[in-house]
This record gives sequence, C-alpha cells and structure tokens, in this order.
Amino acid sequence: MRLESSLPMLCMVLSVLHLLAAASAHALPPGEPTVVVTPGAKVVTPGAKPPSSPSEKKVPEKKAKATPTPSEAEIQTLRIGVIGRSIDASGELKDYLKKMTGKEIVVEVLPDVQTLIKAFKEKQLEFSYTGPVSYTRLKEAVKVEPLVAVRRGGSTLYQSVVVVDGAARFRQPADFRSKKIGFVRPPSLSGYWIPRYELYSRKIVEGGKLGYVQLLLTSHEDVAEAIESGKIDAGGMSKSVYRWLVQKKKINPSKVAVYLESSVFPEYTVASRVDLPSPIKTSMRRYLLILKDQELLKKMRIEGFGPIAEKDFDAVRMALTAFEGGKER
Repeated sequence: MRLESSLPMLCMVLSVLHLLAAASAHALPPGEPTVVVTPGAKVVTPGAKPPSSPSEKKVPEKKAKATPTPSEAEIQTLRIGVIGRSIDASGELKDYLKKMTGKEIVVEVLPDVQTLIKAFKEKQLEFSYTGPVSYTRLKEAVKVEPLVAVRRGGSTLYQSVVVVDGAARFRQPADFRSKKIGFVRPPSLSGYWIPRYELYSRKIVEGGKLGYVQLLLTSHEDVAEAIESGKIDAGGMSKSVYRWLVQKKKINPSKVAVYLESSVFPEYTVASRVDLPSPIKTSMRRYLLILKDQELLKKMRIEGFGPIAEKDFDAVRMALTAFEGGKER
C-alpha cells in the first residue's frame, strides 16, 4: 500500500484515539452516580434530595388538646382535703357552704401531705385546709393559691415563743449548752420548726459539745408542764397557747420565763387550685370571710377567717430550708 493512500486512514485512527483519551479524562470518579439527562426533564444534582410531589408533603401532626377545665356550672361538687382530722366534725361547716354555694361539699380526711399532693395533681380535690407547713409543701408541688386563713386572737398570723425555766440563768447562747430543750413533734410549725429556727438564727444549735439536747413531746401543754416541773430546761411552743395556759393558771408564770418571741407566721389556711374558675374561688373566699355563726366557730375553736397572702409564707420557707431534710414527717 502506498503511503499516500494510507494517510487518510491513519488520521482517522488518531482522531478516534484522541476523542477516547478526552472522554477518559472527564469521566466520573469511581462510586459517583451517573447523571442521565432526558430532554425536557429537570436536572437533579447527585446526592441532592429530590423535590417531593404535592401528594408526598407531610401533614403536620396535630397536638393533643389539653383537657379543658370545667366551667363553674359544670362543677357541682367541691372537695376539700384536710390532713389528720376533720375540721368539721359536726358537719355544720359543710352545710353552711352547701347552702351558700349551691354545690355539694365533701371533706376528705387524708393521712399526710404526700397524699394531699397526689390528690391535687390528679384533680381529685378543689380546696385544701392545712397548716402552713403542709401548704408550703403543697405549693412546691402543684399550682395552688391561698384564699383565707384562720383568725385567732384577732389575726391570721401568729408567733412562737421559747420558754425557759425561770430559776435557771438563760442570758446568752452559751447558757443553752448541754441543756434539755423540748419541742412539739413535727410537723408542728409553732412548736417545732419556728422555735428551732429562731434558736438556730442565734447560733444556738443542737448536739455536739456546744449544743443542746433535743426532746420531742406530744403537745404544747406537755412542753410547758415539763419546763415548770423541771423535766426540761426550755421549750418551744405557740405564743397563743402559752398565753392561754398562763390565763387558765395551768402553768405558774413565776416558774417560767419567755426567752424569745419569733417572727410572725400564717395560721391554718384554705387554699384552692389555681385553675379553678374564678367565680368559685371568689365565692369560697367570700363565704368564709363572712361566716359569723358563733356556735360553729366555737366548735372549730377559731374566731373566724381572714385575708392571707402568698408572701406571708416566706418566713415558713426560710425556717424549713434552714435545716437539712426539713420535710414533714
């Protein structure tokens, strides 16, 4: 074959080889997906999420609706939780509230504050009638608000006192060293938490070589009588109970002396769930405030009910948090 006749064929072969080499240089690396473009179709970048069709769009999940609080008209029974014993042994308070509110009244006697908290969480109670310690614990766990408090001695607030043996020398904290001091068993606020807190704030503490010896007694009267008889050197109790004991000559004021008086603390309190309809809370507050039945109040051993505020419980919280493990027992 002549060289001149083979040149065109040779050029064609070289052109093909050149095209193959160029295609190889621009090939996708191993593992990359091949993009195939169909005329008229939208180009989708490899690895990108393809747009969803209208039928594939996710429908937003509907949140479960909270159970609505019943209206005033829907609530036909008002349940009041108390701890330990009923405030209405005769049933007269229940009858009074039923007459005034037009609703059934149920008083539930519960064994402890934990049971009370559980009942409130499960909305098995609308109201509570408790001492200030129990109210403070309840407030820590659920949303409640104070409505009214018991009125004694013309006030909804009261004090504690630390009473000492009149013949002994109690002038300064060091005088309490190794002395026997009696308190009313917890959860008594006026006979246990407050007196202990007042002593603690004056650096008079329990135990050790520099502390006092703590004894727990059943009642305020027991504490006063134990001081007078010399069984203990000092004790904590309600100021109103101390004054009553002196007035009734159950203890001789010449044999005992008041070492200190505490700050003021709230009396027994009626509280309600925050989520109750306002008319129900307002009515309960009003009907308790205007209660004037002297026979009923005498049976309840109170003068009546009076206003109370959340800030009145701040002193209770300070007393409880001052001691480790300050929970009701």
